[in-house]
Amino acid sequence: MRAILVGKVEDDNLYYDIDASAEEKDAILVRPDSSMVKVDLFDFANSCGGLLKIKTSRFHKFLWTGASRKGWDEIFLDKTKPVYENMIDGLDIYQSLGKNKKKLDTVNKKVSRFKKTVNKKKNQKIEKIKTKSAQPCCDDEMVKFDVSNLAFKSAQARKEAWTAMILLRQIER
Repeated sequence: MRAILVGKVEDDNLYYDIDASAEEKDAILVRPDSSMVKVDLFDFANSCGGLLKIKTSRFHKFLWTGASRKGWDEIFLDKTKPVYENMIDGLDIYQSLGKNKKKLDTVNKKVSRFKKTVNKKKNQKIEKIKTKSAQPCCDDEMVKFDVSNLAFKSAQARKEAWTAMILLRQIER
């Protein structure tokens, strides 16, 4: 199962199951206590008065307002065509919901983000400064590091770098 957040009803979150077949209910309503109810997305959307539809991405706009466009029926009603990958690229996709909610992120994306960070740090110039107190072994030069460039901008960036490092270690084994 791959799910995308598509709406909210008060404190409940509504997710669309990308991998649902035509015979299955294609949405999951997750309550604040982490209990889940499978529903048919469009029946629920039509019968629910307080549904706040998310329309921030291409996928969301196509889902909620694209019923008149070509291909919409095959993707969302008949489910004979899969959701276009370029539409969901960049969205948070969950592989499990409720208490065990887990984002699905490919190894390649995490590794490439980590490599970009490492390459960016390698290309920074190290400034050498002359000091009077330097020991003779250093030829009167000391290396000055810019500590502000070594810190992560957010907790999320630090978590992603740590995850990528763990993945790289697993790949090396």
